Amino acid sequence: MQPNNHVLGCGTYRVFVQYRGGLVYTCELLDVTNLTFTRVLNETSECSVTVTTGCCGCLAEVNPWEHEIAVFRDDDLVWCGPIIDMDFDAAAETVQLYAKDLLVWADNRVVELANIDYDPSATDLSDAYQWLLEHAYCKDPWGMTWGIDPVGIPIERYYPAFDKAGGERWGGVYVAIGDELRTLAEAGVDYTIINRHLWGGSIEVVNPVGGGVVLIDHHFKQAPVVKVTGSKQATRFISAGGDGGYSGYYDDQIYVYPPVVGPISPSMLDQYQQRFGLIEKFSTTPTYDDVDTTSLPNAIAQDAKTRWDLLVTPYTYIESGELDNSAPIDFGTDLIPGAIYTLLLSATCRPLSYNQMRLKKVEVSYAGNEESVAITLQPLGTSSVDQGT
Repeated sequence: MQPNNHVLGCGTYRVFVQYRGGLVYTCELLDVTNLTFTRVLNETSECSVTVTTGCCGCLAEVNPWEHEIAVFRDDDLVWCGPIIDMDFDAAAETVQLYAKDLLVWADNRVVELANIDYDPSATDLSDAYQWLLEHAYCKDPWGMTWGIDPVGIPIERYYPAFDKAGGERWGGVYVAIGDELRTLAEAGVDYTIINRHLWGGSIEVVNPVGGGVVLIDHHFKQAPVVKVTGSKQATRFISAGGDGGYSGYYDDQIYVYPPVVGPISPSMLDQYQQRFGLIEKFSTTPTYDDVDTTSLPNAIAQDAKTRWDLLVTPYTYIESGELDNSAPIDFGTDLIPGAIYTLLLSATCRPLSYNQMRLKKVEVSYAGNEESVAITLQPLGTSSVDQGT
């Protein structure tokens, strides 16, 4: 592995308000007293900006959704997204803006088809993700590009249409597209938003970021907290899915990992079950339609296998470890969630030697001309399984 020559450094920030779509700027926010923003894998990132009312002029005409926040670090765009809420506090003489990244639009668009159902017999998870994203975007574009890589996991998914002439519709619900995208992330489609582009697919395999990031003790401002949790640990996973669930289509809708024939008994325990005990977890994903779990791979089997890969041993991760300015990281190319880092940490009571972890979340704050960049790292895996307390 060739180490990179990047250094995180200490950035300075400027914040602008722009119209939806990002093509026309309204004003620059001066007197910013506090700025925080995140980048996150398989979720919507957020931004908060606080300014004094001395910069209130242009904000009097700013509205949620009509306008966006654009954050620049050393003249490079590092975050943007629509304003969701605004707090005008006359007593404190401040205005606070809350924004989310561009994929928040998908949370506010529904699957709504006319005349023709979306009902592929078997399609790659990434194809379904692509279709959902295009369906949300074509209704009213919000100025975003994306690239979705195949993941090699077939899925069947059905979205009913309505009769455009008569207004009749089978199905009864209009599902939020953002919720559907998160469901597909649990099955193996990773995604993250950086500025106005969405990276999607097997980010861990087809990684958009530069490689070669190796972090040692002095690359953190202080030794990060290494968390080891068994609260969601399991040595046997049972996953069910499909509209029928485990009670409707039992044979075709259940997958057990590690696979066994018949009920498990002490003589059948594998090495992990013998070491940690038989810890069984059951999960259900009813949105998967008519998945034949006897044919691999499939979304339900992937759910069980991925959870087992991540959680068969105690889950070890780093949460909000603050980076030192000397960290060998380029803000633009290395701080993309999904990036794989190598850790060589000895200052912690539980050392991490050549442990590879993927970047789950980036948290940035800027106040008083002081920048803080903290990262959350989790074990490798293609699922969005998120651990914590």
